Amino acid sequence: MSGRFEAHSTGALFNQIVLRQRVTVRTNMFEITRAPNAVYYQYDVVINPPSITSARNYEIIDCMQSSYAAEFGSRPLYDGRALLYSQRDITTRTFPVSMRRDRAQPTHEVTITKRAVIDSSHVQLLIREGDADDKDDANYVVLQLCQLMVRQAPNFRHRFPAHSKSFYVANTAVDIDMGLQIWKGFFQSVRPTLGRLLLNVDHTAAPVYASGSLLRTMIQFLRLKDARDLQNLSRSEYLRLRSHLKGVVVRVTVSPNVRPKPIADLVEEAGRQEFDNKEGVRVTVSEHFANKYPNGIVRFPRAIGVRVGKSAIVPAEFCEIVPGQLFRKKLPPELQNDLLKAATTRPEKRQAAIQDAVHLDTFNWSTSDFIKDAGMSINPRMLEVTGDILKAPKIVYGNGEANVKDGTWNVVGRTFYLPAQGGLQAWAVAVFDSRVQRGTVSRFVSRLVKNLRDRGMVVRDDPPILFGNAMNPVLTLNNARAAAQEFGQVHQPDMILVILPANAEECRNTVKVWGDWGDLPARPAMPVLCVRSGKWDRANDQYCNNLALKFVACRRRTPEYSQASSRINPRLGGINCIIKSEASEFLKTAMVLGADVGHPGAGVHHLPSITGLVASVDPTITRYTSFSYLQEPRLELIQDLEDMMVRSLRDYQGFRQRHGDRNPPQHVVFFRDGVSEGEYRHIQEVEIPKIKSAFAEMGLQGAIAPKLLFIVVRKRHHVRFFPDKQDADKSGNCPAGFILFDGLKHPEYVDYYLQSQAGLLGTSRPAHYVVLENEAELSLPTIGQVAYHLCYQYARATRAVSIPAPVYYADLMCRRLTVTVQSCGGSDAASTVSGEPVLDLDRMRANHRQSGLNKRMHWL
Repeated sequence: MSGRFEAHSTGALFNQIVLRQRVTVRTNMFEITRAPNAVYYQYDVVINPPSITSARNYEIIDCMQSSYAAEFGSRPLYDGRALLYSQRDITTRTFPVSMRRDRAQPTHEVTITKRAVIDSSHVQLLIREGDADDKDDANYVVLQLCQLMVRQAPNFRHRFPAHSKSFYVANTAVDIDMGLQIWKGFFQSVRPTLGRLLLNVDHTAAPVYASGSLLRTMIQFLRLKDARDLQNLSRSEYLRLRSHLKGVVVRVTVSPNVRPKPIADLVEEAGRQEFDNKEGVRVTVSEHFANKYPNGIVRFPRAIGVRVGKSAIVPAEFCEIVPGQLFRKKLPPELQNDLLKAATTRPEKRQAAIQDAVHLDTFNWSTSDFIKDAGMSINPRMLEVTGDILKAPKIVYGNGEANVKDGTWNVVGRTFYLPAQGGLQAWAVAVFDSRVQRGTVSRFVSRLVKNLRDRGMVVRDDPPILFGNAMNPVLTLNNARAAAQEFGQVHQPDMILVILPANAEECRNTVKVWGDWGDLPARPAMPVLCVRSGKWDRANDQYCNNLALKFVACRRRTPEYSQASSRINPRLGGINCIIKSEASEFLKTAMVLGADVGHPGAGVHHLPSITGLVASVDPTITRYTSFSYLQEPRLELIQDLEDMMVRSLRDYQGFRQRHGDRNPPQHVVFFRDGVSEGEYRHIQEVEIPKIKSAFAEMGLQGAIAPKLLFIVVRKRHHVRFFPDKQDADKSGNCPAGFILFDGLKHPEYVDYYLQSQAGLLGTSRPAHYVVLENEAELSLPTIGQVAYHLCYQYARATRAVSIPAPVYYADLMCRRLTVTVQSCGGSDAASTVSGEPVLDLDRMRANHRQSGLNKRMHWL
């Protein structure tokens, strides 16, 4: 996209939408005042035989550099995989390298082949204003090089790979559960901005495998009493333990000279396994260790052991986990709060932690040979930038406007803008918490009914309450559906309210699948609303109010005490409230979409990626249709986007025509989530043409073609803002609506940062908006105002959220479908090879269908 917008217009619009202008804040960016000026040569690296871990690769390359110091001069920069950077021009060559102590015989051969030459001109091109099309991919090599320059010294000092974006400090370790710890550390990333390079530094935390006894970790993970319980694991326990430990690097304690290796697999009854030793004698693993090592007596021969390398079997009692290994899988729900607590830091403390680390030279900016050799200098003071604070929109309910203060408002005393037609008549309650008393449930239901009526909804009270087993919820759900039918004298009930135990993820997933997909033709899909013990049983009016709001809309990670009335009305077809701002007129004739791609977890290869698209159909941008598809794992592009767009446009036109409006949308505002910076160009080349092809298929061409506004919304980044005390809200963060147009501009794309939400816990993260298409040539303040407006329309909350509502909704859709795939499709549509499930995507796609609730915002 060519051209830039004038961010600070003196026009009437800008003055109307801004509450306060020119607010200066600090950001966790440090200016690279002198960019690298040395010439570097980039080499492809091939190690033969290949090693298993990147740590071993570093050892081999370090040994090569030491052995051939005259050829390499200063230490080269290496990414741990296949690229090496040196200031020496070396012809293609193979270096014999010996990793033996006596260096007698070579153990590896390292072949380096020159690939590119990098000089200061590449840096200047990287930060020069211009379209991405004007820049060759080879010029981005310099960014990878700069990352290694700043990361190599501190990462090595803390025993993390040079290419890791973060390093963590061992003395910050805090034990949690399941053999894991939380370590704190720092993130570093060189960012090209218009006219200069900046270094983004952030304080961070991550789960890490606790070092030490592997046996102890196994016991802690499975919550066993002692090692003897590892002798009789169930199949599910074995598979969970295998998934948890596969790939973890261990050291064999009885053989300290053998280098650590990753766990390739688990082995049942490891001590009893047999093999032929070097003498050709058949022995057990227990006999082998007892004969070979002084301390090799195996105490638990029937316990789980591990396989390392190709075939070596080691009893778990002789293994120790090597320190500093990140846990990259999904944390269990019960441990996520531990990580959140460790990572939650107030803005002033986060700023102080970063600045203290800089002053103590934690990052080695002033002492690193890698930085010195490059001729690079970094300013140790945080960068200051100047932004503005946008006015909050008006929140309109059925009986007037809510009072918005600091990005939040209260629904007490307000009625829904449009209560669900017909109200809540045919419903029932299913309880899966055995500790709950019927009287407690009845009192909660009565309070919820009162709150719904106070909001203007017609509700029939005293619904049937059924108790069931959380291990087999379907029977109770079917009975609850029948009870709701009889209660309301209808064929299709309005909803089932489900009360779950505090920790019942499997039960909740089953309930969601049961409601979202039904069992056609006998049982259509129907809305279900889950509430957890520990929340609803302490519920006040605020909780019940927002729960009612959700059944019109949806639910994310907003505080659960404020989710009751808000969740019910939208799911039944009502509208909680509408938003009025300077963007309202523009949005009345627009279709607003949110799209996301959800990927399977780390190490999961038998499940597909999930694409989700939500699209508004009404002038108030409160009602959405939705579509989901399955595609190849970890493919970021949305393969079926054209079909999803066509179906969304049909639903838009169908809804509008039923309400007397036969006009197509004048604008299509498309928010795309989950896109990394390196994929922007690919998105422009593939997804935007698919959207326009959908316009053509629907006959929307020429003068009636919608004007496309395509915006990438990034929330997974490390940019933070730190205001002065007089400019901060009560949490110490920037006030809701802080927007930054200048200071951190991308050199190629039009972008801005918007911190739309008021601070809650810790340091707020702004969203980063990148405009990839702007056919209407809207001004940047207008685009910012549209996004900010939509942050107030998240139906499950009574506060502005951190990203526009349709982006949240698309994310919720993907999360919801992930549950369905794992519960219904993951095992049924996966074949098995060598004990590992294998994805059968064609079969899964053939079995996939849209939810019967896809026009009712069932993902709220």
